[in-house]
Amino acid sequence: MMRQNGRVWQIGQLSIWVRVKMGNFVVEGTEFVKGLALDLSSSKVNIDGQSFKKLKNLRLLHIYNGALSSLRDTNGVKCRSELWKETNMSAASGKFEFLSNELELLCWHGYPFQHLPSSFCPESLLVLDLSFSCIKQVWSRSKGFKTLTLLNLSHCHNLRKTPDFTETPNIKELILDGCENLVKVHPSIGTLKTLIILSLKNCKNLKILPNITKLESLENLNLFSCSKIKNLVKSHPLQLSSFIRKLHGPVASVLPSLSTLDSLRVLNVSHCNLSGASVRSLESLCSLEELDMSDNDFTSINANLSRLSRLSCLRLMGCKKLQFLPNLPSSVLNLDAQRCISLQELPKLSTEYSGGTAVFDFKNCLKAVENRAVESLLTVFLPQGRIDIFEEVNIFLPGSSIPGWFSNQHDGDTIAMELPPHLHYKKLKGLATCVVITPENTSNKNDPNIESDQIWVWYKRSDPRWMKVDDRVMVSFKCVGINCKVKRCGVRLFVEDEAAVAIEDEE
Repeated sequence: MMRQNGRVWQIGQLSIWVRVKMGNFVVEGTEFVKGLALDLSSSKVNIDGQSFKKLKNLRLLHIYNGALSSLRDTNGVKCRSELWKETNMSAASGKFEFLSNELELLCWHGYPFQHLPSSFCPESLLVLDLSFSCIKQVWSRSKGFKTLTLLNLSHCHNLRKTPDFTETPNIKELILDGCENLVKVHPSIGTLKTLIILSLKNCKNLKILPNITKLESLENLNLFSCSKIKNLVKSHPLQLSSFIRKLHGPVASVLPSLSTLDSLRVLNVSHCNLSGASVRSLESLCSLEELDMSDNDFTSINANLSRLSRLSCLRLMGCKKLQFLPNLPSSVLNLDAQRCISLQELPKLSTEYSGGTAVFDFKNCLKAVENRAVESLLTVFLPQGRIDIFEEVNIFLPGSSIPGWFSNQHDGDTIAMELPPHLHYKKLKGLATCVVITPENTSNKNDPNIESDQIWVWYKRSDPRWMKVDDRVMVSFKCVGINCKVKRCGVRLFVEDEAAVAIEDEE
C-alpha cells in the first residue's frame, strides 16, 4: 500500500516524511529506508544540515529538479549553462552534517553546500553526481571513494580545482563540463588507468592540462571551447578507441600527435582555425570513420584522404575559403560541404559504390556549379549514371531546374502520379523525387542555410509498405526549420528491366 498526502509517503514499514515548513526542508525516516528520489521542482526550499541523519542505511539518493529538462532557448536548445541557477535549493545552514556511508549512488543536482559531510566515508559508492551544485571541494582526502566509477561535477561554478584522484583508481567517467572557474586539474588524473571518458567541455579558464599520455583506456576526450589550454602534449600515444568530440584552441600544434592514434574512429576539429598544412597528419589515421573539419580557414586540404579506406563521413560545412577538395576514398557516403562558397568544382568521387545510404550536400556552393546543367552535375554523385544503386540517397545542389528525366513535374509543393496499369510491386525498384527550394525572405540573416534556389534529389529503394499502393501516388513536401518554400517538384518511379537513367547533358 502507498498513501500519498501532500509530501508524506508510507509503504509498509518504510516510512518517510518530507516536511517543508517556512521554506525549510527536512527528511524524517527510519533505518529501513534504502532508496530515496525527490523532485524539488515545485517550490524553492532550504536544505537543513541535519536532514538525513536518521537515514543511516540509505543506498540510493537522487535529488533533482525535474523542471530543468524543460528549459530551452529560442532555438529549442537546452540552456545548460544557466541550469545551475534554477535548482530551487539553498542551504539553511552552512554545513551539511550527515550522509549515509552505505550510499552506492549519490546524485544530487543543485547540492547547496560547499563541502560533503566530514564524516562521509562511502566504501561502496559507485556514482557521484553533483551537477549544478555549490560544491567547492569534493574531498580533501579521498578515503572511502575507492569504488567510485563515475564523477560528474558539471556546471559547478564554485569549483576551482579538481580533487586528488590518487585513491580513486577505478574512475571510468570524469565529467567537468561547464566548470567555468576551474583552473587546475590535479596531476593525479594521469594515473587513472581505467578512465574511458574525460570531458572538460566549456572549461574556459583552464590553462594547464596535466600529462594524460598514460590514460591507456581513454576513449572519449572532449576539450570543446577550452581555448586557454596552452600545454596540450605533442607526444600523445593514446589509443582512443572511440572518439574525440571537439578540440578547440591551439589545436594546429596538436594535430601531428594524432598520427599515433591508430584506433581513432571519429575526430572533430571544427572551429579551430586550421590551415591546410596542419591537417597533413590526418591521412595516417587508418581507422578514422568520421572527420569534421567544418568552419576552418584553409583554402585546400593538404592530406591524401583517399588513404583513409574506412572514412564514411566527411564534414566541411562553412569552410568559406576552401577552393578544392582532395581525392576521397570510395567509402565516403556522407559528404557535407554546404556553404563552401569558394569551392571551384565538385569532388571526384568513386564510381565503385555498391549501395547503402548516402548524403551529398553542396548547398550554396554556387561557384562549383556555374555554367553546368543539373544533369551533368548529378553524374558526379551517381555511379555509372544510376541512382538506383543506392538504398537511399540525398543530393543537395544550387539550382532552379529539375532534371529532364523526371517525367512528372509540377509547380508547387504537391504532385500526383498515375501508376502504370498492372504494375506489380515486385517489379518496383524505387521512387525518386526532386524539388526546387527557394528562400521566402532573402533578407533574413538568421537563416544561413538557403541563400538562393537549391535543388534536392532524393531516391528511396522500394519498401514492403508500398504494396498497399493502388493506382495513384501523391507526394507532398514541406520545409521545416528553414525560411523556405518548395517552388517546383518532380517524381519518378523505377521498375525492373528499366535502362539506366539518362542523365547526360541536354545539349
